[in-house]
Amino acid sequence: MRFLRVLGLLLLAAVTCFGQSSDSLTNSQMPSVIVVPPEAQPSANFNADAATEAYLAQIPAAARARSDAYFEGGYWLILWDFIYGAVVAVVILQLRWSAKMRDVAERITRARFIHDIVYWIEYTVLTAILGFPLAWYEGYVREHQCGLAT
Repeated sequence: MRFLRVLGLLLLAAVTCFGQSSDSLTNSQMPSVIVVPPEAQPSANFNADAATEAYLAQIPAAARARSDAYFEGGYWLILWDFIYGAVVAVVILQLRWSAKMRDVAERITRARFIHDIVYWIEYTVLTAILGFPLAWYEGYVREHQCGLAT
């Protein structure tokens, strides 16, 4: 039970750390048409770095800050995914759910290779259920907060 509390606290910390208001979307909207800057025009001395900087200069500061925050948050989510996955694995082992799933697989059939298939089906369903809160935050809540969901 203690592991579940720790898991819940980790999820709550992830949601509060990465949550941001969608009010900032209106004052940082991208222009509807981006003009090709002179540095990005085809020429004999085309410089990709200068062209990139010219395009980036057209993006409003608030939009660029929002984009940077989104991607930096994504880097943190990689760490949270690892920690969350490790905690889920420890919970499955410590609560002996893995052994119980193995026993169920052995009771279902005598064929040894089917034991593995049944166990992995059980394992996949269980980890999908336990991993759902973080996946929901990453794929739904965060995308809507950042204005990236359609």
